[in-house]
Amino acid sequence: MYIISKKISVQKHIIAIFILAIIVKSASFLSGSWLVFLFSLTPEFFLLYKYENEDFCDFGHLCLIPFFVFGISLFPVLFYGYKAYIISLCLFAVSTCLIYRFCIFLIKLIKHEIFSIFIPPIVWCLFFLLVNPNGLSTLMLDIGAMFYFLSGPISYLGSFGVSFFIVFINSLLAYGLYYKNKKILCSAIILIFFIFGYYFYNQAIPEYPTTNNEKYKVGIIQGNIEGKTPLLERVPYTIMQKYQNLSLLALTETPDIIIWPEYALPFDIITQNKSLRETISENIRKTNTPYIIGSMIFDPTTDYHENTALFFDKHGQLKEYYSSILPLVFNRYAKNGTKGVTLLENAGVALCWEEIDPSILRTMTSKGAKYLIILSNEQDLSRSWLLKFTSNFSKTRASENKRFVARATNTGISQIIDPYGRILKQSPICEANYLVKSISLITEKTFYTLHGEIIIKIILFILCLLLLCRILKNKIYT
Repeated sequence: MYIISKKISVQKHIIAIFILAIIVKSASFLSGSWLVFLFSLTPEFFLLYKYENEDFCDFGHLCLIPFFVFGISLFPVLFYGYKAYIISLCLFAVSTCLIYRFCIFLIKLIKHEIFSIFIPPIVWCLFFLLVNPNGLSTLMLDIGAMFYFLSGPISYLGSFGVSFFIVFINSLLAYGLYYKNKKILCSAIILIFFIFGYYFYNQAIPEYPTTNNEKYKVGIIQGNIEGKTPLLERVPYTIMQKYQNLSLLALTETPDIIIWPEYALPFDIITQNKSLRETISENIRKTNTPYIIGSMIFDPTTDYHENTALFFDKHGQLKEYYSSILPLVFNRYAKNGTKGVTLLENAGVALCWEEIDPSILRTMTSKGAKYLIILSNEQDLSRSWLLKFTSNFSKTRASENKRFVARATNTGISQIIDPYGRILKQSPICEANYLVKSISLITEKTFYTLHGEIIIKIILFILCLLLLCRILKNKIYT
């Protein structure tokens, strides 16, 4: 009877800690706050050390609950059908269970030696590297993107490297709490104080030095036009006129370029609607200012379209365009762009889902982009907290590459971000508005821009070798 009651008590203990894990992880996604993300994995890692038997993974489905909450909020985005929604949830569930099961397997192999504190970050980052179905694992595992203010470390490590150290801090906390190891806890607290200190330091850094950099004034237009594409296609001139009227207001502040968001014109003006294109070109000629406009190129043979950013020079001529090479996951109407990474004048451009992938804008910066533009629509992300969550990725891309970022969205949040990930100017949510701000065109490249995640990959390689040595040593002794 005592054994049965003890077993029930243990089960209640497990469930209680998992409920805490669910609350913390859900709060991290709902708030988009780095402060919550900093401790979001500690309860789950505590269970890894407390219950090393694999029955723990029977509770792995509970890990799915925060992702289910997150998925419910994303449902308007995944309007491509229940199939896409179910697949995304299954991927999150499988990913979570695989990570924890493999962590437990390795912890058992090395028999709870202190080296086990490295197992969660190793497994987390290896999974990040090896499994990335069209960016989904980046969205789930790249928690380092929430720590955009670590502008110094992130310009060497990238968000991937910062993710390793955030997971490591959670592992230190969980290990120290379970084993009551004061040295481990002190190490975790020192790292936490470093993060807090860097947050305040980053806020206090003066504006990015502009001594040797060319000044450039960008104008961002937020149209706040909502509706599905088939409906919007019926009123192309109305949409164009609304954006042009906002552009004329922005032009009173003499910007060097006007930027319209993703799908500002949700129809093809390259191969179709040529009269509308001529009207737009004429309007641009009158303003004598170059434009970047989010639009699409339709392929009538497949019924797919390419999500594009069109660059018109000040004479109204279409000089270049960029097609998204990473369309929104499960979007069955969009296809990968055929042009590859393309700079529009001196800017690197990312469209929609691409802002979560660090490699795209890193490649553009390494090819000579002097500032970055992110075009997004986000009309389906009606919840302000979710808009804040997605905008964190833009700040991280700014910190990684030390570039100013002009983020243009249809419904918000449009932002102008400095190379330290700080917001210089921001639009209200769900309001037609415009932003104009001077930025610097930067030519220097960060270590991360030039070499990517090489530092953290070397660290991972060394830790994997050490882990293998510990496992082999234990097997020999056994």
